[in-house]
Amino acid sequence: MKKEIELLIELQEKDGQISDLEEVLASIPMSLSEKEKEVETIRIKSEKESTNLEEKKKDLRHKERELLAVEEEAKKFRAHFHQVKTQKEAEALDHEIKKADNSIETLTEEILLLMDEITEEEKNQGKKKEEMEEVLTEFSKRKKKASIDTEEIGIEIKGIKEKRREIAEKIDESLLSLYEKIRQNKDNLGLSRISGDSCGACSISIRPQLLNEVKEGTRIFQCENCLRILYYG
Repeated sequence: MKKEIELLIELQEKDGQISDLEEVLASIPMSLSEKEKEVETIRIKSEKESTNLEEKKKDLRHKERELLAVEEEAKKFRAHFHQVKTQKEAEALDHEIKKADNSIETLTEEILLLMDEITEEEKNQGKKKEEMEEVLTEFSKRKKKASIDTEEIGIEIKGIKEKRREIAEKIDESLLSLYEKIRQNKDNLGLSRISGDSCGACSISIRPQLLNEVKEGTRIFQCENCLRILYYG
């Protein structure tokens, strides 16, 4: 029976290794997903900033056309000034000239401000483009590594499962069935090592008689609390 317990211990070790590796395997796409979300957030923000920049450039072109039109209008007013015949016409024309000059001044200020903003945003976008390229390069490296890791871990799991199968074949079917049933219901642990005079899994004290019987190893004993198969050593 001690031999059976030794085989079960080996089996549980393999099950633990498989479980740990499968957990790592499951975390790989999750990690990539988080990085992908980060990349997508940066991309959306970059597109929004590019759109805003294009809108400002469009606004700049519109104001430049408007300025040309107003300047042309002011030039016509001034050219027409010597043709007026009455004081009233002169005052009206002078008002239009001042109105045009004010518009020219306002538009010129707005254009200069927009040009400064566009220049600054183009500089920032250049830096952000470099940052985006770095993020994409890093993400590409992570994807490549994730693919390699996934393949390597998959191969490792396959190898351990094959060793597990070889061990399982040496164990009595009824005992193996009991172990599997307990393991599935007890966090992947079908066995519990006795620690002192307690079950190592649930920490419940073990009766002295049961403790002695487990030490003798004449047959399989289970913890009276968590039902895991007990072993000593």
